[in-house]
Amino acid sequence: MPTISTTTLANGSRVELSIPSVPTNGAYTLVAQLLDPKGAVVRTITVDTATNSDGSTAPPRAESFANFSVVSLSGGGFAIAYDDTVVNPPGGSNAVEVHLYDAAGVETGSQRIGTTTGGEPYPTGGVPQLAATLDDGVVVVSRLSDGRSSVAVLGSDGTVEGSRFYDGRPQVYHAGFSDQVVVTLTTGRTGEPLANPVREVLTHSMTVVSSTPVTETRGSESGDLLTGGANADLLFGQGGNDTLQGGASFDSLTGGAGRDKFVFAVDGSVDQVTDFNAAEDTLALVDASGAPLNSATGVLTFWRSTGVLTYDADGDLGPGAAQTVAVLPGVTTLTQANFAPGYEPALLRIYNPIAPAQAGLEPGSRSDMTFGFGKQGYVSASADYSVTGTLLTYGVSFADGRSSMQWFDTLNAQPWKNLVASYDAQARLTVYATYDDDGSHILWNYDVNSTQTWQRTIDHYDAQGRYTARDVVNDDGSRFEAIYDVAGTQPWGYSVEHFTAAGASVGRSFFNDDGTPYG
Repeated sequence: MPTISTTTLANGSRVELSIPSVPTNGAYTLVAQLLDPKGAVVRTITVDTATNSDGSTAPPRAESFANFSVVSLSGGGFAIAYDDTVVNPPGGSNAVEVHLYDAAGVETGSQRIGTTTGGEPYPTGGVPQLAATLDDGVVVVSRLSDGRSSVAVLGSDGTVEGSRFYDGRPQVYHAGFSDQVVVTLTTGRTGEPLANPVREVLTHSMTVVSSTPVTETRGSESGDLLTGGANADLLFGQGGNDTLQGGASFDSLTGGAGRDKFVFAVDGSVDQVTDFNAAEDTLALVDASGAPLNSATGVLTFWRSTGVLTYDADGDLGPGAAQTVAVLPGVTTLTQANFAPGYEPALLRIYNPIAPAQAGLEPGSRSDMTFGFGKQGYVSASADYSVTGTLLTYGVSFADGRSSMQWFDTLNAQPWKNLVASYDAQARLTVYATYDDDGSHILWNYDVNSTQTWQRTIDHYDAQGRYTARDVVNDDGSRFEAIYDVAGTQPWGYSVEHFTAAGASVGRSFFNDDGTPYG
């Protein structure tokens, strides 16, 4: 079947929509394939079935699917929306179909939103647009046949939590953990600019929280400083390296070409950056005076599944709740390079989307990163946690170019508890250690700079930390092995056996504890 749509989800999986050849008389299906990041098929889904008739077996009927929209959901799943148009002379109808699935491709809910009144010979399509909410649901914008639009909030099971109609085609985004929907209306039913554009903030039940006039401000092709005011602002930096900061309302920021800086105030409003480029752009959080909001406990969290950015001033242990400050749609991750100079959060936390194998688990695996900001001996440190919050790895990059990494067997699936590797500034392995479940450990040292007569040494220690054995591989490939009688069961203190580069033993010697020959 030919693929008509391919969408890459936030977790790296892909959704491919396809329709077989359409018969003039008979049924056909809309099929979705969910593929994991490596391209393996996770699930093949029959989304919908359409029926055509040329009139030979039933009244004439033509049914078609069009205007597909696919979006990632907060829990790792996805939603599919499309127009289902039926023409059965002398009339016809159209409805927007919405189907929601979990990360494994299992359908969790659906909804059908009628967009025509029926009896129309050429029904217009709803051209649905989707925006994910933070509770695994979606906001659906559909065009109606009379020129109005329907905005509906669907829960994860497809039930309608609230809906509202607008005279025109609004733009919509979800304001993160505030559980609010932001609707901006600037054009009327026929696409004409409105004399009084407006932005509404609504609950999921579509109760209006605030309604604010929209002010549009455009910069030049040079670097501009654009600052919002009391209204809902549409800021367009256009060309150049711009700085954009919204005002007290829910604002929309578009940097345009160039290396732009986006500034967010932690004041309860949630701004949307329509074109944040993680390869070039930066961001900063500021306080009421406009100073960078730095805190020894502040946690900045980016939710990759939805692009939501939150800030918790007193961190995990404080009583204060995190606040949503911005939405960065389409952004896959953030790094230290995305912090504007002077903005230094205590911790950057990245939550990853749920993978197909983790369907139903919340909130996802995560990475907690701290940075030295040129004031510490390290550049960055990162702790990675599983979807259940279990520490998996811990890595540090030092200012001199060295780095280290630790792996933890917290599930007790390995014979070791943790592994440690250290690398020099050229990323060469210099030290490697294994710490086993029985308390013993082994330490490898590598002579990467060739300053010794050996290539590597391997030291063994028992659970009491006693030196039990040492293997040394020399530059010419020969080696020796020393065994220590730490238990005191032998008449000698330690033995040393020598081997050629081919592995043949050439002799073994025994020594007393003081190093004198035994016997």
